[in-house]
Amino acid sequence: MQGGTLDVRIKWPNDLYAGGLKLGGVLCHSVFRARRFATVTGVGLNLDNAEPTTCVNALLAARHAELGVPGAPAPVAREVPPGVAALLSNLTLVCRYRAKIRLG
Repeated sequence: MQGGTLDVRIKWPNDLYAGGLKLGGVLCHSVFRARRFATVTGVGLNLDNAEPTTCVNALLAARHAELGVPGAPAPVAREVPPGVAALLSNLTLVCRYRAKIRLG
């Protein structure tokens, strides 16, 4: 969407808000072992359930209408495409292997 912006903000400590409504959240966890830090970060977004707050697809549709673009925007997929899922799975295995080597 050319020229399109969305009012998305981070509310302390870990909530993501859009237009004053909660859209998702961020979680972080860290540990310190063997003189090293390990950190895991997760992000959750409400993609397709507009109740009780809002969702990414509703925000895109509203912005699309606001800009006067004909037709409906393509919805954000609810599932991770298989290629991306496989990549993330392999990355997880590599990270676990590296952590096992470092932490003994």
